[in-house]
Amino acid sequence: MASPERIRQVQKAISDHLKNIGSHDWEELKKDFLDVPTSSFWRYVKKTKEQLEKPTAPNVVTDLFSKELAGEQQEPWDRPELNGTYRLLKHAQRFYELHADLLALRQHALDGDGRIRDPQLFAKTIRLRNQLLKDELNVVEGFCATDINTKFFDSIIETVAAASPEVAKAVMEALNELNQRFNKFDRGDSRQA
Repeated sequence: MASPERIRQVQKAISDHLKNIGSHDWEELKKDFLDVPTSSFWRYVKKTKEQLEKPTAPNVVTDLFSKELAGEQQEPWDRPELNGTYRLLKHAQRFYELHADLLALRQHALDGDGRIRDPQLFAKTIRLRNQLLKDELNVVEGFCATDINTKFFDSIIETVAAASPEVAKAVMEALNELNQRFNKFDRGDSRQA
């Protein structure tokens, strides 16, 4: 029986062989491990192939409300001038997770050599990735529109404030009251609206 260290060496060599050469031409590799029984060698090959074919989902942060992602630089949506809701929900993180899941599914549709082994699953991942890109663009366009509108209304208030601070104060109070009424209506508290 081979030692645990020797088994790890065999499995590493098999893994490297599968990644670099594929599932053929085993004669040269078997010569390096003459002390390993043939049945054990092929069992290690089978086990290593199964491990390589398993899709591995990347480890991504799932906390929507964390302020920082470990070891990552500040993202553009973390800039203070952008929409606070966008920063809190971290839509880009959600899209990253979905994209990583789709890539894992795509990898499952391929064999160890990168050839398609499940055409239906592979085609489905293409459609899903395409839809994900469209959804991501819609979200980005929505936030860009919100940002433009916010800047536009801020400019209007600044212009009014420059002309008449009293009118600007009255406009802001009216807008604040209107915002509170709409928020109550959105929450289902329509008796106040």
